[in-house]
Amino acid sequence: MLWSLGQRDLTFLDRVFEAFGRKVRVHVFAEDELGECFAVICVNKVGGLDPVGLSDAVEVVQMALGEDGDVAIAIPISLLDKAGGIFGITRRMFLVDGELRVWTHLRDNAYIQMIKRIMLSQRQG
Repeated sequence: MLWSLGQRDLTFLDRVFEAFGRKVRVHVFAEDELGECFAVICVNKVGGLDPVGLSDAVEVVQMALGEDGDVAIAIPISLLDKAGGIFGITRRMFLVDGELRVWTHLRDNAYIQMIKRIMLSQRQG
């Protein structure tokens, strides 16, 4: 099944990324004709909202995608009151409501980009 998001076609699938001896399952993955990648980590239980564990998972996927890749997190809107600690881990979060409408929260700032670059340079250097 394909879904268009801007200029990208997103493929709904389960894809496993591996880095640092850890594996992370990504539920949505897309790659455009220029090789830029987009991946979404879906969390549907309160236990998946641990900021440290989710940060580690995002780091694994980001390392696999490289600097030009982008990682997002998706959660059901019903978990919003318990998800305060995960905002800012990625620049984009998707909130899915009970009628399957998708709401986007963007935190498109230099801080998130700086953290991404530092993280990638430390692991590669």
